[in-house]
Amino acid sequence: MAKKERGLTKRGNVWWIRISIGGKLIQQSTGTGNKDAALQKLRDLLTQNDKGTYAEGADKVTVAELLALVRADYIRKNQRVDWCDLVIAHLLNDDSPFKYMKATKVGTDAINAYCEWRRASKGVQNPTLNRELAILRRAFHLGLEHDPPKIGRAPKFQMFEENEPRQGFFDKEMLETLEFELPEEVRPVARFAFFTGMRKGEILQLRWAWVNLDDGMIRLPGEFCKNGKPRAVPLVPELHNLLSELKAQRDGSWPHAEFIFTRAGEPIKSIHTAWCKAVERAELPEETKHLHDMRRSAVRNLVRSGVPESVAMRISGHRSRAVFERYNITSEDDLRDAATKLHNYVNRPKNVVPMKKKRDAA
Repeated sequence: MAKKERGLTKRGNVWWIRISIGGKLIQQSTGTGNKDAALQKLRDLLTQNDKGTYAEGADKVTVAELLALVRADYIRKNQRVDWCDLVIAHLLNDDSPFKYMKATKVGTDAINAYCEWRRASKGVQNPTLNRELAILRRAFHLGLEHDPPKIGRAPKFQMFEENEPRQGFFDKEMLETLEFELPEEVRPVARFAFFTGMRKGEILQLRWAWVNLDDGMIRLPGEFCKNGKPRAVPLVPELHNLLSELKAQRDGSWPHAEFIFTRAGEPIKSIHTAWCKAVERAELPEETKHLHDMRRSAVRNLVRSGVPESVAMRISGHRSRAVFERYNITSEDDLRDAATKLHNYVNRPKNVVPMKKKRDAA
């Protein structure tokens, strides 16, 4: 015989919620045989009803359905969806606890289990986990904001502490040292990253159709950019000359090549192996090993050369000042330069005639 509690009915070892909302009988499993836990779920449901956030059928909604809302939101905002798809693929991996999980089951334990699985299987670090949890959190918020709501509550997400941003930078001499060790077809990629601060994926996907050598600009369409917004990248003389040479080579050897950076006319898929070997041979500083250090260097060079930060952000493609500041790092050389400027200012020559001499002259 089923045991009863106000608003609850126990069937076998599991408590079920049985209440009337809006004149409609609601019956759903709490998924637990613990009475206190079942009562808490009943209270949560009643609170959602009081706040107008009760979602009928929420117990049937899966994590996958909520993540589909995120993808649709990316498309609606005309943002690049490839990175979103990559994160969703991790969240719904066959070995992930979220693969077939109902949204109502997601809580601290499930989130921790996912993070432990990602660390154990792929060795991912806190920044990567934070980006993935941010997508999952966004999925729940979109479920709550949906009309009508798909879910009645969202779990709490505790983000992980991240290390200080990397400090590696390239200067012109280091760039030239590395270029000497890189294969010929990869050298332009490094130089382009150093002067533009573009992401590796953006550089390798650049098309000739976006280049205008007459006015010295590359115009990237919004669907190509990570933030979904079109942007223009100006070409410094070094890059203008570089692209002019590459275009002449392309027109003469493989005129139908669509991409700028190629291996004999075929788009370059990866430079990882060539890059790692070149870095080792070049004996670069330990903290400067990655192509992404070029992006950090370009941002710093833009700001130090006097370019307004708003303009530098448009060139580099940063929409968030918080992220931009992680790249615009102050080095010890910047601090020494500040001290020199302060010294020069305080001890600058005075052209003002002292008041006593003015009175004597009168």
